[in-house]
Amino acid sequence: MMQGGRELEVSARASPASLRPLREVAAGWLLAEGVDADRCDEIVLALSEAAANAIEHPREPQRPTVEIRMWVDADVVHVQVVDSGRWRERVDGQTGTIGRGRGLMLLRSLADDVRIRRGPSGTTVEFVCDVRASPA
Repeated sequence: MMQGGRELEVSARASPASLRPLREVAAGWLLAEGVDADRCDEIVLALSEAAANAIEHPREPQRPTVEIRMWVDADVVHVQVVDSGRWRERVDGQTGTIGRGRGLMLLRSLADDVRIRRGPSGTTVEFVCDVRASPA
């Protein structure tokens, strides 16, 4: 069982170049908190997808940053990814459908619960991952 109590808070420039360092910091923190390496990889992949959305999709962001917050409560890792804009919808030119990626679908397959809150000050993606077992 994991103890928890510590938090990781990171603010990064809203740029694709920030994704790799975010993944590295998150992975190091998760492993230090005692998360199994395989589950750590899944959580970091989910975080990377959420952060990529926070970097790519905000319309008129108030700040050019993405904020990451992670903490452990018993055997559950909580993750928040926050941007300061409203996500813009993308319409695929070939299919005419909104969106083009599968990031949120992937995120939902890796996490035990995913919530997206949109508000006037930005968008927050929150997800939780039980670290006792993989969701597969």
